[in-house]
Amino acid sequence: MTLTELGIVLSSAVIAAGVALAFALLLPRLRRKNIKPFQIPTASFDELSPNDLRHLGDICAQCAPNLSWILDDAGNVLCKNAKAQNVSDTIYTALIEKSQRMQSMSEKADGELEWRHEINAGPKDQAIFDVVTTLDGNLRIHHAVNVTPLVKAETEQRRFVQTLSKTFAQIPIGLAVFDIDGKLALFNPALVNLTGLSAPMLTKKPDFLSFFDGLRENRRMPEPKNMGSWRDQITEVVRAAEGGLFQESWSLASGQTLQITGQPHPDGAVAFLIEDVSAEMTLTRHMRAESDMYQSALDVLEDAMIVLSDDGVVFCSNTAFKTKWNLDTDTSFAECNAYTVVESLEATIRKDQNWITLKSHLLSRGMRREAVHDVRQTNGHPLRIRSHPIAGGATLIRFETLAHSIQRDEQIAI
Repeated sequence: MTLTELGIVLSSAVIAAGVALAFALLLPRLRRKNIKPFQIPTASFDELSPNDLRHLGDICAQCAPNLSWILDDAGNVLCKNAKAQNVSDTIYTALIEKSQRMQSMSEKADGELEWRHEINAGPKDQAIFDVVTTLDGNLRIHHAVNVTPLVKAETEQRRFVQTLSKTFAQIPIGLAVFDIDGKLALFNPALVNLTGLSAPMLTKKPDFLSFFDGLRENRRMPEPKNMGSWRDQITEVVRAAEGGLFQESWSLASGQTLQITGQPHPDGAVAFLIEDVSAEMTLTRHMRAESDMYQSALDVLEDAMIVLSDDGVVFCSNTAFKTKWNLDTDTSFAECNAYTVVESLEATIRKDQNWITLKSHLLSRGMRREAVHDVRQTNGHPLRIRSHPIAGGATLIRFETLAHSIQRDEQIAI
């Protein structure tokens, strides 16, 4: 070879190396700018050559976001895509071995077989894949999707639902949660006990109307006055619950009292809470009856009386006090307290030292000592005011005309 020929060969080699280096440097930039370095110069799909089609198929396989590989009927790996090459050797080997063991099952499948493989080969090699195996002649084409995050989310959701179910199963309040479509999505055992609705009926996910109609048939809610507007009434109940404004107490013929509360939940769901408040209502009625009895006992007394709490609020008063001092402590718009009483008394009692002492005693806080105060009214009539400490730090204040008080004291002394 002459020197001239050697120079030509060297020049060609240098040029080729320069072109390769330039292409290697420019290709990443072209990709970042979304400029395709290779385009098929054809106008339609029908004009593509077999080589172009194979090239496009290779591009699709290598760019696929999921793992893909092909086995022959003997279980040999014929090819795999870039995603399958990027996983760890442990995970790749586990998938290949599992797909080889699935060969016999895939042959029995009608063209396609779906299966799941859970890999647990160490802290860094844990994954769950959903695999689809497609038969094409003597080839087994496998596509695997990593569903590990999805499975973990589903597991956490199941655990959360189980925790809620166990919690709801222990509470005595009935719970009925309706989804955005108005179907019963969740209930607890207490709902079955309180409503009389069977568990099979509730598991069929009844809608609002069927649910409340079941309550009506079981006499677990008041009978509607107008059956023609029954559907409209239920609609109003649901609308009020969606706004968080629904709460009713239902007194049943059996003597039981149920309290129904409707609450809106996220995503358009509505929850109804059903609670048996029969014991509370019975206690409330009993306490109200006792309170009415005590009030009646005070009202028959001739002397005016009030009861002040330890913080100076008027707890109760009798009819004689309301009439004498023209102060209705029960229907007053503002809170009636010791200051209100003192203000009412000031208009009818002379402002002397006895009054100042009485005023200081009435406005004091905490447990008041037993005391007797003699004052004179502006009309000249004497008035005796007695303070008696009673339970709970309260004080009974009794107003007596002095003549009646002296006469009573003398009778007691005799």
